[in-house]
Amino acid sequence: MVKAAPKCRIISRNGTGVDNVPIQTCIDNSIAVTNVPGGNAKVVAELALTLMVTVLRRERRVRAVHQVKALSPGLFGKVVGLVGMGDISYEVGKLVTAFGCQVVVFSPTSPPTRWTSSDAPYQTPLPHTRASSLEDLRQVDVVFLHCPLIDSTRNLIGEKELGWMKDTAVVVNTARGGIVDGRALEKALKAGKLGGAGAGCVCARAGVRRVFGRAERAGQ
Repeated sequence: MVKAAPKCRIISRNGTGVDNVPIQTCIDNSIAVTNVPGGNAKVVAELALTLMVTVLRRERRVRAVHQVKALSPGLFGKVVGLVGMGDISYEVGKLVTAFGCQVVVFSPTSPPTRWTSSDAPYQTPLPHTRASSLEDLRQVDVVFLHCPLIDSTRNLIGEKELGWMKDTAVVVNTARGGIVDGRALEKALKAGKLGGAGAGCVCARAGVRRVFGRAERAGQ
């Protein structure tokens, strides 16, 4: 695109992520890159909450057969894990806290004062505990992924991490598909080693698309 538009001087993203913008090429060609941090935080947080409820309540099965084998689990008392501490994650944290959920956060690059009374950007402190590693996901009922897609987060959630989780755990990804290893997710869903998954984005693997298209444990 840059080569086809030699007079281009700015690429403006109507969103936060810039992983689909050739940053180095833009630097080399003196092209400014802008984004809108937090601009869609509330909307994406609402989507993430909707996906969580959809999967937990087995909404797809209810529509298909008009019955469920057991009572669907409620939200009160659930332990929610948030990966990342950006604006979207903060909004999700506020929503699930209102439902009586406990919040555990993994974000090794965020300062310890994040989301506390000392954190000026977030005027309202959010009750939470900090996880020291992804292995702490063992205790959570729902994992929300809210981190950028960079080299260190590509396939951040793979077979090992999914194996740490409860068989009843739900993974919700409204960030980037590449953060989750699609092959590992497909395997876990098919084997019943994961309670369910909801996505506002899907990785390129055709198998994962098929799983999300037909599996009772998946929602999209």
